[in-house]
Order: sequence, then structure tokens, then C-alpha cells
Amino acid sequence: QPQKQATPPFSTDDLLVISDKEEGRIVLIEKTSGKVKKIIGGKESQLKWPIGTTVTRSSTYPFVILICDYGNNRVQSFDIQTGKHLNYFTHNKIRAPTGIEINPYNNHILVANSSTNIITIHSNYPQNTNNNNPSSNFGTLLKVIGEN
Repeated sequence: QPQKQATPPFSTDDLLVISDKEEGRIVLIEKTSGKVKKIIGGKESQLKWPIGTTVTRSSTYPFVILICDYGNNRVQSFDIQTGKHLNYFTHNKIRAPTGIEINPYNNHILVANSSTNIITIHSNYPQNTNNNNPSSNFGTLLKVIGEN
């Protein structure tokens, strides 16, 4: 059953991003027509209970979707336009991630972890197109909030 609708804040494609955890997929729907534009994942995919989503950019890909992969305790990234899997990150502090957002002030990734009730803060893709390795620091743990 669908969990969360996220509207990419800078998408010119006018998409709704819907997480379908039961089917292990993300469905991208055009708002104006209601047509399915892209499906990322599926029952045989590497996504296990994808729940939270947000959209970011990288120096290489203009529209990257970040997905809380709840069942695998990680965050995965895919190119929205092609559906291609780009990267993922995990850490021993990431446990049952359910929410994800981008801090607009510093571009850090904030991940809500439901089993530990903490927020983990991670580095995002570099926005600089001069970076030779756009995935070099993606997902590096920067800080933990709420840990006793």
C-alpha cells in the first residue's frame, strides 16, 4: 500500500513520487495526466520495503531519488530519468529508516530511523561538476541526533 507522496521541489517533469512498500517499488506518476512515468524496483528488486523518499541532484545526474530501504537498513539512490541504480549507503546507526529529507542550507541528508528513534545526518552527492568522483563522499555519516 502506498506510504508517502513527495513532490520533487525542482522537477520540471511535474511528478508525484509514491512509495509502494508491499511491491518493493517506487512509482513515478505525472501529476497532470496521472500516467505512470517510471517504476523503480519491484518484487524481484534490491528494494525491501522502501518507505521514505526525497529528490536531490548530483553533478552527474540532474534528478536523483533517495529511498529509505527499510528492510535492508540503508538508503539507495536512483536516477529518476532512467531508473538506473546509482549508489547506496548504510551505517550501523541506520536501523529501519522511514523518513528522509535534504537540508536546503547545507545539502546534507537527514534520515529518520524508526527502531532507534534517532536522526542520522549524512553527506550528499557533490553539486560541483568539477568533481571527478561524484560518489566519493556520498552517505558519509556526519552526525547523530537523539542518541543517548
